[in-house]
Amino acid sequence: MKESAVSDHTSGNGFKRDARLSYNAGEGSRESDQECVGVGGMRNKRDVWTIATQPYKGAHFAVFPEEIPRTCIKAGTSEKGVCPTCGAFWARKKETWASSCACAINPVPCIVLDPFAGSGTTLAVAKSLGRDYLGLELNTEYKSLIEERIRPAQEYQQQKAGFDAMLALSEEA
Repeated sequence: MKESAVSDHTSGNGFKRDARLSYNAGEGSRESDQECVGVGGMRNKRDVWTIATQPYKGAHFAVFPEEIPRTCIKAGTSEKGVCPTCGAFWARKKETWASSCACAINPVPCIVLDPFAGSGTTLAVAKSLGRDYLGLELNTEYKSLIEERIRPAQEYQQQKAGFDAMLALSEEA
């Protein structure tokens, strides 16, 4: 997962600081990210993420923003999928995808497990990213919340699959 190398985010009290300092510069040097990476560069996400809250009208007391599972799912699963035989991830190699195993079988979507599904936020995000999901929830009252939350993501994936099929047909012609 990448983020902007230079932060112009103001803190909660309105204080705005200069570009972050980096330890990646030359020996003993502590140059700013602008000098090391260049304005507009990208770096790996850090330990602290700034994520805005997101409203939810459902009756669940512990709903979190979709950006939290989105970041985790993108970091922990392959967009292309996994080998159905051995479970090895497919990885991006420059412009193409390559299997990290010798099976050479078409991939299947990664599976995201949410052992505390709650309102289904993680499951909906997984589906919208093209991953399969398995959610567990002991409270049966949340079943309708989960189904309501997942429905738009399922419809989006169906529309995307139809569009991709039409695009493939037009490229063949």
